Parts: sequence; structure tokens; C-alpha cells
Amino acid sequence: MDQLASIDLFIPSLPKEYQALAYMIRMTAIEPEAAIALEVRQIKTLWRKCGFAETIRSLASIPTSEDAAYLLVTHIRGRRKGILRRNGITDEDAPPQVFLDRRGRPITMKMAEAAFRRASKRLKLPEPIMPALIRHAILQAWQTSLQAHLDVILLDLPTHYRH
Repeated sequence: MDQLASIDLFIPSLPKEYQALAYMIRMTAIEPEAAIALEVRQIKTLWRKCGFAETIRSLASIPTSEDAAYLLVTHIRGRRKGILRRNGITDEDAPPQVFLDRRGRPITMKMAEAAFRRASKRLKLPEPIMPALIRHAILQAWQTSLQAHLDVILLDLPTHYRH
């Protein structure tokens, strides 16, 4: 099984509050630290200025689909709001970060890595799948895909253009 397939099977095994973070990294190749640092106000400002799709493209390290934008919208308006409500946290008292744990606290890199390690251990994976590994695998797959496309284009060029 290739690395991306393993990652796609792994993400649903994470606790729900970490799944959105993992999918965000998977769909955009955003640096894990940057994803964790995202703030709701920042995202909403970008939404108003440029729309959902352009917001996600501005955060992504690779070309991405609108699905990633809707993931972020759904997370902020759904899961995050539910976490706050279940914990009795008002909008005024809510942490600014997009990604919160089940108690309504901002997810830190240390917390995310611990959750990813526990899920990897539960699945008895030989090596843990970590946020940075997801990003690396996506970037590598995208680079491989891009190189394959370039190779096809170069094959179609007349010989005197190839150097």
C-alpha cells in the first residue's frame, strides 16, 4: 500500500477533533504549525475578501480543490461551534484558533503529535504517522505527478527545444 493510501486509512482513526486538522494538511499540504496557528478571525476576513476557494488556495502549498475550502467552512461553522457549545464557551470567550480539542482548548503541536502517535500505536503501525509526514507525503506525490506531466510535455516537443 502506498503512503497516501495509508494516510487516508489512518485519518479516520484519529479522535474527531484531530481529523479536521489532518484533512486540512492532507488536502492543502499546509505546514502543520501554520494550520494549528490559524485563527477564525483571519479565515473569516479572507472569506469576505476573496471567497472560500481563494482563501484555501492562499493557505495551500499545492493546487487544491474547493473540497478543502468546504472542509474548513464545515469545521468552523459545525464541529468547532459544537465543541464550544458542549463546553459552555461563548463566542466572546472562545479561543481564536480554528482547531480546538474536545474541551475547547487550542490544539498545540505537542497535543497533535501525541494524538497521532496514540492512533498510530492503536493501529499497530511500524512507524507513526505524524502531521509533518502527511505534508511531506502530499508534497512528494504532487511533485511526482508534476514531473510525470512535464515528461509527457517534453516528449511532445521537437528535439531542438529539449536541453
